[in-house]
Amino acid sequence: MNGNALPRLGLLDSGIVGLYLILLWVIAIRSRRRDNSGEDFLLAGRKLTIPAFIATLVTTWYGGILGIGEFGWKYGISTWIVFGLPYYLHAIVFAIFIAPRSARSKFINLPDQLEKAYNSKTALVGATLLLITTIPAAYLLMLGTLLRMIIPVPEIVAIILGAAISITYLWSGGFRAVVRTDKLQFGLMFGGFFILLLFCFSTLSPFELPARLPPSHLTWHGGHTTAYIILWYIVAAQTYIEPTFHQRCYAAKSAKVARWGTLFSIVAWLIFDLMTTMAALYSRVLLPDLTNPVASFPSLAVLILPVGLLGLFVAGMLATVMSTVDSYSFLAAVTFGRDIVGRYRRKIDDESINRLVRISLVFISAAGILLAAWKGSVIEIWKLLGSISAPALIIPIVSSFWERSKMSPVGALTTMILSAVIVLVWIAGSYLTKSDGYWLGIEPIYIGMAVSMFCYGIDLIIRKLLSGQLTDRNNGI
Repeated sequence: MNGNALPRLGLLDSGIVGLYLILLWVIAIRSRRRDNSGEDFLLAGRKLTIPAFIATLVTTWYGGILGIGEFGWKYGISTWIVFGLPYYLHAIVFAIFIAPRSARSKFINLPDQLEKAYNSKTALVGATLLLITTIPAAYLLMLGTLLRMIIPVPEIVAIILGAAISITYLWSGGFRAVVRTDKLQFGLMFGGFFILLLFCFSTLSPFELPARLPPSHLTWHGGHTTAYIILWYIVAAQTYIEPTFHQRCYAAKSAKVARWGTLFSIVAWLIFDLMTTMAALYSRVLLPDLTNPVASFPSLAVLILPVGLLGLFVAGMLATVMSTVDSYSFLAAVTFGRDIVGRYRRKIDDESINRLVRISLVFISAAGILLAAWKGSVIEIWKLLGSISAPALIIPIVSSFWERSKMSPVGALTTMILSAVIVLVWIAGSYLTKSDGYWLGIEPIYIGMAVSMFCYGIDLIIRKLLSGQLTDRNNGI
């Protein structure tokens, strides 16, 4: 882990952050209902309106705030090209073609879609792969980093503390607690960066930035290769299988809420991305010798914000990260407790499912803590988990929404297993050989997508052949 020093908050600013954490806990505890049905605990009764939908989706999918600061400090405006534009494009497609279908399905979680389209075995394998994508390791790492600004403890202790805070109120309130706390966190994340940029503009005119930035920071690629940029556009395709997107669609009051809520969320992400990218450029100019780019936003805030507003900004960053930790922790617990363990037990009531989900919260958080401690880099964790799950799941899940395009049960199951196994072998090879890169210089996600597309092509040919034979028999040939 990075041992570079982090900026520390004073007593007043720490107190403001402490008040935010208390308020968060109070809101979550008050979210608990006597109704202990599966739909209420897991999906807040399927009553999300557009404002609630936007607040919870926007905050959940922007937990990588320190990773954005790190990338922006190093590579400039290419941050928007890599972590903004590809996600907007995929999210637009999701909103138009998939969100309404997902909302109308009335499922609880994405593996239900796989079971309906294919079978229970495919749903179980899919749930296992989806679990990999929802383990909140990267976000626990960022949460621990922020908490160390307030409490001078080792990073692993801060990560454990952050996980414990999340478990405390998810245990009682479930998804309803996630949604209600996200409303508070939506306001804090936007308000915090708005305040930061106001002080940045008063310190240095934005028109002076280009002359003081490294030339590569003003290029679309930021010094990266085209292959590297394309990789992130493929990673962003996991939007179509993003469990948090589907979960909010399942929880929406209607298909209209799901579609328009997603489209309005894209606008909110665009605004917030512009704010964070601008803040990253300021951090590079005002802190050119920063040794720990992960802490670029906190360090910039310490440099230019007065006491009181600094605490408010840090609370906003905590809100951005905690909203994602909460959502992914809860979703991973649902996936493990209901869709993996629960599928073995089959006939199980809502109370038992809720109990399994609560217990799973502890195990999921422990897995996230271990992965965060092992990998130690937000960007690397994103790449690792996305490379394993996205290629294996995108084609089987996306095709399952249309009867004519969906794979056969055998084809979908084969695609998931084969793609994931080959990617894991590809990744393991670089560790076993202790090489700096991957075999043949090819990123694992490319290999995984190639395998998945090949399997889909073979499955399509076999289905057409079998369909032709069936037609011939029906015609008496």
